[in-house]
Amino acid sequence: MPKLTVEMGTDEHGYFSKTVPFNVPGPAGAAVCLTVTLLSPFATGIWGKLDIDARDAMPLNQERSFVLWHSEAVQLGSWRLDGGAHIIIVRGKTNPARANTRLVLEIDAGW
Repeated sequence: MPKLTVEMGTDEHGYFSKTVPFNVPGPAGAAVCLTVTLLSPFATGIWGKLDIDARDAMPLNQERSFVLWHSEAVQLGSWRLDGGAHIIIVRGKTNPARANTRLVLEIDAGW
């Protein structure tokens, strides 16, 4: 079962954006569970969107929105993917706008 941890931070205006490749081995579909955790700073909210699509754009998944606060983890649910190469795109902003906010996205693919 592949696992991937993606760490990211915000720019000087509180925005973040990251695109990472994610390969799912095998021809069978995988259920991908995603969790986002806001690490710092205190009293900060995150409004974000996450999307996972096959590199060849088939199949396409619906982008999902999420909101979370400091020290909170949000489960973004399961996604069904075919085996092969995928692209994960996560983006959003902090409220209030804060530079250097740290987030962790944990991706766990299983059958």
